[in-house]
Amino acid sequence: MEGSLSNIPISTFVFDHQTSPAEDAQALHHAFRGWGSVSKAMIAILGNKNVHQRQEVIRIYEEIYQDNLIKRLEFEISNDFERAVYWWMLEPAYRDAALVNAAINGHKDYHVIAEIVCVLSAQELMAVRLAYHARYKRSLEEDVATHTTGYLRQANFDWIAIKEKKPNYEEVIRILTTRSKTQLVATFNHYKDEHGISISKKLVDQSYDDFLKVVHTGIRCINDHKKYYEKVLRNAIKMFGTDYDGLSRVVVTRAEKDLKNIKELYYKKNNVHLEDAVSKEISGDYKKFILTLLGDKTKEIFLIADIIRKGWSACKVAMSGFSKQGYYRNTGHRNVHQRREIIRTYKEIYHENLINYLESKISGDFKKAVYWWMSEPADRDAVLMNVAIKNGPKDYHVVAEIACVQLKNSWQ
Repeated sequence: MEGSLSNIPISTFVFDHQTSPAEDAQALHHAFRGWGSVSKAMIAILGNKNVHQRQEVIRIYEEIYQDNLIKRLEFEISNDFERAVYWWMLEPAYRDAALVNAAINGHKDYHVIAEIVCVLSAQELMAVRLAYHARYKRSLEEDVATHTTGYLRQANFDWIAIKEKKPNYEEVIRILTTRSKTQLVATFNHYKDEHGISISKKLVDQSYDDFLKVVHTGIRCINDHKKYYEKVLRNAIKMFGTDYDGLSRVVVTRAEKDLKNIKELYYKKNNVHLEDAVSKEISGDYKKFILTLLGDKTKEIFLIADIIRKGWSACKVAMSGFSKQGYYRNTGHRNVHQRREIIRTYKEIYHENLINYLESKISGDFKKAVYWWMSEPADRDAVLMNVAIKNGPKDYHVVAEIACVQLKNSWQ
């Protein structure tokens, strides 16, 4: 049995509360009009917003610009990146409804249906059923019944069952529909105690049977869905050509729930960090987006450097305040190590010193404050002391202040 702390669901990122939905909507609109990279703006702005913040940005964007943000994003980006972003922007119930519909009507992946139905709570599943009906004008049960047959239909319709050596499917379905998840887990544990092997492992040798395949998925999800998702990710990454849908589905649907736990399981199982494994298999904006949801902030630095540059470029065409908002949003809440990395990355991309660039774009007290904030602490203190000694009225209080504070720090 895992420790109690490992069972606490932990998401993979700290949500961004630095900007208002109106500011985010405006920044995205500027990107759509050509003032910077759409994909980079989208990742930096929406990749760190929780579901409530994303829905508010969608609402405000439509209110201001009379345009559907999700449809606009679909128009601007493509392929696996577009599909992952589309899932990310939907409300969870509508996202699961879309995943189930694709599994039924598209590539016939009934494991996805079993996965969603077995992992969700009864309340969450009811929300998915309502969303499915609202979106597709048919009931979820009706679509499952139309596109599947026999016991496979029952397995998907009722969610999970138990395997015997010679399967009695009617009995399996009866147990399924009359037991709670807690009772089923107890049954699975009893089976393992009695036979020395888990039910899910016993099912592996029956993989030719579609009904038992769905049963196997359901049992794994009920027993420990985090271990199940780790296996999905492992298979997705190891598959020749990579299973992008499987990768996106797990990362997008679990990012705000328990993806950090799943990442830890992945590392324990594979001795490699999930971010590193993903980085080797995918590329481009899709890679940056998935890494952002995985909580890899090093990739965000590249986006910030680009947005700062593009923000001032846009300023030449639009209003002067836009660039300052971009600066506040992207550097005002960064610690010294993050600011240092942004400066380094900016120079790597544009072959220019970011501090010098900022000084050329702003003036007055704002310029002075920005210069001090972006400088290395030691360099900043040296400049402050130099100004206090040489420029204008001699302010020896500043010299004493810096010297005494630094001396006190050296004693601690």
